[in-house]
Amino acid sequence: SASSATTKKRPDNDGDSSDDWSSSSSSSSPSIDGNDSDDGSSAEFALTSSHRKDLPIHLESASSSDDDVDNSVSSSGGESNEASDPEEHDSVGEEEDDDEALPLEERLLRQDESKNHKLLQRTKERKNMARKALAQKLTKMKEQKREKNEKNDEKGDGVTKKKKSKHAPTEASSKRRDFFGKRRTLNESGIGVTIGAHRYKARDPRVSSLSGHLDEEHFERNYSFLDDVRKKEMEELKKRIAARKISGRGGNKKRRKLGIVGGSLEEDTDRLKQLQQQQKELERKQMERNAKRNVKKKLQQEVETGERSAAHYLKRREMKRLVMEAKFDELRKRGGDSAVEKVMNKRRKKNKSRDAKKSSI
Repeated sequence: SASSATTKKRPDNDGDSSDDWSSSSSSSSPSIDGNDSDDGSSAEFALTSSHRKDLPIHLESASSSDDDVDNSVSSSGGESNEASDPEEHDSVGEEEDDDEALPLEERLLRQDESKNHKLLQRTKERKNMARKALAQKLTKMKEQKREKNEKNDEKGDGVTKKKKSKHAPTEASSKRRDFFGKRRTLNESGIGVTIGAHRYKARDPRVSSLSGHLDEEHFERNYSFLDDVRKKEMEELKKRIAARKISGRGGNKKRRKLGIVGGSLEEDTDRLKQLQQQQKELERKQMERNAKRNVKKKLQQEVETGERSAAHYLKRREMKRLVMEAKFDELRKRGGDSAVEKVMNKRRKKNKSRDAKKSSI
């Protein structure tokens, strides 16, 4: 305590008070006027840090040997606190006196508050450190992304893909059946919940059987003009390809005459191949339809003449053989015997390679 003459009672283990004890200085401590206190006539006092500042050097050194002064120095922080400001030391002593004067519950509350304050300071420091680390990581990621974009720009000669807007409608292929079954409905969007089974259902006739069976012959008759358009386009493409292959002044003159401005030779050749394949496929299907039609006519004639019964049904193998014969007849009408021989040679070669694979296995 700040006062050296204060007397306190130290409790024993039994709870009774023991002898009085004081925090006064020993008999060897000097008096105010600097004389010794052997006779006990002079008043004893305790050397505080403020008194020690005003005392001479020899008195201060003498007071440092006192036991009570050593105890006060050790309790207030040792040598480091002696070198500190005396006013701060006095304030610390006053706070300690206040704490001792307070009840035990309040002292414990103060200790808890100080611990909570330290804990809050630590959490704030950790949060600040985490924010700094996150900011550094974000800046690093942005730099890496910018470098990657610069490299892509260098590779693509400065041509970058335009980013799609998030407000743009979703794109899906309408050629797939899943598009019509998995698309969102009004109920899923939250607009009309009570519509139920009476809601509007879009229907595509290409993938629905409700529009009826596709009659290919009827379709072919109605859209026969498409064959003329396809043939005309094939002739124009052949002319364009021939004009592109010509070099020099004559080629430029021919290209100007045909009005060729953009595109390339590869695009024209690819388009010509595509149209030729479509034409071949359409001719093949038409030939199959004609063959089946001829077979049906033949069967009807046999039923009418009585050669076959009306309830007779052909086996699949027999129907396949008749259709094949009708195909060859149709092919002979269009291209002659040479066309039939060409198809037969191709079929023999295919069967031969298939038999060789089976024998090797």
